[in-house]
Parts: sequence; structure tokens; C-alpha cells
Amino acid sequence: MVDHILLKQLNHTDPERRKKAVMELARTKDREALSYLATVYRSDSDPEVRELARKAGIFINKHTDGQKSKNDTPIYGPSDDDDDDSYYGTESDSYLDDEIVPEKDINVSPLDAERANGLVKQAMDAHMRGNNDRALKYLRQALDKNPSLKKDSYTLSLASTITGMTGDQAIRYVVGDDRKQKAKRGAGQHDPEDPTWGDAIVDLLIYGLVNAGLVIVGFFLVLGVFNTALANNPAAMTAITGSSMPTGVNTATVVSQVSAIGGIIALIYSAIYGVGSMIGLFLFTYLPIHFVSVSFLGGEGTLTRLITKATIPFTVVTVIALVGFVGVTYLSIVSPDSIGVATILNLVLIFGPTFLVAQRIGVAYRFGMGNGCAAIFLSTILLFAVFCVCQIALASSLSSGFN
Repeated sequence: MVDHILLKQLNHTDPERRKKAVMELARTKDREALSYLATVYRSDSDPEVRELARKAGIFINKHTDGQKSKNDTPIYGPSDDDDDDSYYGTESDSYLDDEIVPEKDINVSPLDAERANGLVKQAMDAHMRGNNDRALKYLRQALDKNPSLKKDSYTLSLASTITGMTGDQAIRYVVGDDRKQKAKRGAGQHDPEDPTWGDAIVDLLIYGLVNAGLVIVGFFLVLGVFNTALANNPAAMTAITGSSMPTGVNTATVVSQVSAIGGIIALIYSAIYGVGSMIGLFLFTYLPIHFVSVSFLGGEGTLTRLITKATIPFTVVTVIALVGFVGVTYLSIVSPDSIGVATILNLVLIFGPTFLVAQRIGVAYRFGMGNGCAAIFLSTILLFAVFCVCQIALASSLSSGFN
């Protein structure tokens, strides 16, 4: 019994959906599907869909007991560029069989075959979302796990749709492109699949804005506490400044003036801090991590990939860590007995974010969280060594200057 959901897909507006339905019908090897495939062959508006339906019909006919002979009336007539091999039972069967059924001389474990099929589905999903770069990546991974898919009609059709080439050309491009990208990554060149510098700068800007926002929030929280205390207790001014409130000066006026001046100072400082945090993250975190990841740990990734993979998680971690440290500090002040719990929470706030960032580094360079941790450790040592060298050079320069 033919699946009616597949039959509905044969009339879908998206030709890729129709191709997929044709392939699924071919895999059923159900002769009942032949009449529906014949209709697609005669009436579908897409020539690739029509050709795939023709080959699917040949495949089903060949792999069923009631195979037709050349003397039987064909369901499909020959196309404009085909000879009599469009009929069932001709030599074109073997060509179709190679496309529909994976190569039999390649040994692929069931697990790799299943993973490869999952990657092909992910490639289709990425293509449907308009992300062809990611779709190509998934296809390459699928072909690497199961090279037999190079002869699979559905994979060929998907590769053709993504690249705009014919099936065989598309597969050659996908496989060849993978080798080119690995060579480029080895040579330190940009991988087209990796994010651009524009993407990286946007993420860095988000990090800077969040840090600037944290400064503003913290400043106004402190200012609010100060102004509230001053408004409720004018004598506090004497304790703070060492002089009494001038005669005739309204406390509310002082509060508003302090808020206005403090607000301007907070905005200026937050802008400086935001820009500084961006530059510091790039120079003192990403550059050394990228250097040790590529030079010592064999990572395959780019600086822009590291920035886009790690910056947003790093930003979230920064906010969580700051709020956590404030909360833990407040807990230890109001409840001295909870100092042990506060210490444990501080350790979690230190090491938890570190492991998260390490995981993102592992993703960026395709070498796992373990090497991500190693990258953080080695980059810290590298920074310390550079700092020591700069200190020695500076001291030597000052010493020679005085002499």
C-alpha cells in the first residue's frame, strides 16, 4: 500500500519536496507507485523531477518480480534526449540501480550508515532554512562516513540543488571542496564556511555593550543607595564630606545634582569600559587562544570562528558570574556562618564558566573540550611569559635611560 502522505508530497509546490517523495516511493519498490510516478513524469513542471520519476519507475520495475520486457507497453515514453533506454528492462536500469542503491563494494558499518543518513537529513533541513554553507558541511560529513551515498539519488539531487550543478558534478564539488577547505585551514587561510569579520565584530560589540550596561546598572544602583540614604538622613553629608550641609541648600536639590553629574560620569566611564573590554577580550583572550590552538594543539579553525562561537556564551557567563559573585558576597556578609557555602559557590562560578568556554573553544577548533581546556591553560602561560618579558624589557630600558 502506497503511503498517501508521499503521494501528497508529489504535488508539493517545492520541487525538492517532490524529489524527496519520488525517492521515497522508489525505495518502497511497490509497483502500485508506478502509475503515480508516471503521472509525475508526464506532468511535473520541473525537468529534474520528471527525470527522477522516470528513473524511479525503472528502478521499481527492475527490483520487482513482475519485471516488464521490452515488448511490454512502457509507462514512460522516451524523453527528448533519451533513446529507447527510457523503457523498462533496458540497459539504463543498471545506471539507475547505481544511483538508487549505494555501492556494494564499500563496507560501511550500520552505525556510520545511520549517522550519514542523519547528516543528509540535517543538510536538507539547513538547505530549507536557506543556510547552504551549513548544508554543504553536513553533506561532506555524510559522504565521509558513507562514501556509498555518492551514488544515492536523493543525495545527488540534494547536492545538485545546493550547488546548482548536475548530480555527479555536485558530488565532486562537495568532496573536492572539503579537501580545499582543509588545505586552506592548514595554510591559515579563511574558510568560506567560517563567519566573516563582520559577524565577529558584531559579537564583540554585543560583549562591549553588555559590559557597558553592567557598569551603568552598577553605578546607578550604588548612586541610588547613596541618594536614598542622603535624602533620609541629611546628617550623612557631614559624615561623608566632613562639613555640614550649606545653609539654604535643599537636600533634594543636592540629590538631583549628584544624580545628573553621576549619570554623565557613568555614561562616559561605561563607554570607555565597554570599548576596553572588547579590545581586552580580543587581544588578551582570543589571540593567545587562537595561537596555541592552531600552533600547538592542531586545531582546525579561524579567529573569526572562535570569536563567534565563544563571545556570546562568554558574555552570558560574564553576567551570570558577576551577579553570582555579588550574591555570594552579600550572603557571606549577612550570614557569616554560610562562609563555607559561599566558598563552594565561588569555586562553581570560577570553574563552571571556564568549562563552558573551553567547550566552545573545542567546537571552534574541532578538537573537543579537553583541548579547549588545554588552550585556556597554555594561553594563560603564554600571556604570563609575554608579560614577564615586557616587564624585563621595560626595566632594562628604564635602567639604561637613567644611566
